[in-house]
Amino acid sequence: MKYVHFVLQGKGGAGKSFVASIIAQYLQELDPNNLAFDTDPLNQSLYKIKGINCEFINILNTNREDIDHTRFDAVIQRIIQANADHVVIDTGSNSFLQLSNYIKSQNIIFLLEELGYKAKFHFVVNGGSEQNEAIKLTIEFANILYHIENLQNGYYEYFKPLVIWLNPMPAPLKFNNAKDSVYEDSFYQLLEPLINGIIHIPKYHPNGLVKSDIFSMCNDLLTFNEFIEQSFDPNNQKFNIVSQHRIKCYQRDIYATIAPIFH
Repeated sequence: MKYVHFVLQGKGGAGKSFVASIIAQYLQELDPNNLAFDTDPLNQSLYKIKGINCEFINILNTNREDIDHTRFDAVIQRIIQANADHVVIDTGSNSFLQLSNYIKSQNIIFLLEELGYKAKFHFVVNGGSEQNEAIKLTIEFANILYHIENLQNGYYEYFKPLVIWLNPMPAPLKFNNAKDSVYEDSFYQLLEPLINGIIHIPKYHPNGLVKSDIFSMCNDLLTFNEFIEQSFDPNNQKFNIVSQHRIKCYQRDIYATIAPIFH
């Protein structure tokens, strides 16, 4: 079975494009027959990382009020033409509800199934003041797509479509239980029948060095491998061997964390 991975969150700044880049890079190494799309009309963060070879298609209409079906159709058409095994679609936070409703109203999940693809939806929940809002929007999406149609059809009895990414930035995540565990939180228990996996994005080291390295990598629009392979720049001390070692360790840890989702 082939897969289309939608990366979503209705709140900006959750780390959605970073997660999309991790998925796209992992899939490039796992299977060369893949595609990546950036549909965010405002930022195009994934598209700007040239090492990912991502295509940009703005799926919103001119007024940015709703999905332009001809543009979304172009994404589906590209997937079929390429016959890709895995597809990553980084979506914009400003199109979150419109896309959710469009996927439901046009039966996109079932269309993809007819074409030989399963749809997986990756949600990023970040710590800090907007954690509760990110959780609320994730539940809202699940209600739109699954608690109505697919619940009645028993869809997730044989395929769980949600992957939850927990991002410990800008602050540790907090859950409503004594152990502060996502698995005992009402949020997880509500969505558990739909959840394929929980991805804990590795915490940065307390000294902040890995955080600084990742920010440098993202600001330079580099992939993990590109950062690791850069020559040392003595003028600004960038790309020194220790920084590259930290990024290599981070890459190894996050790939090991997400591997069960893709195998």
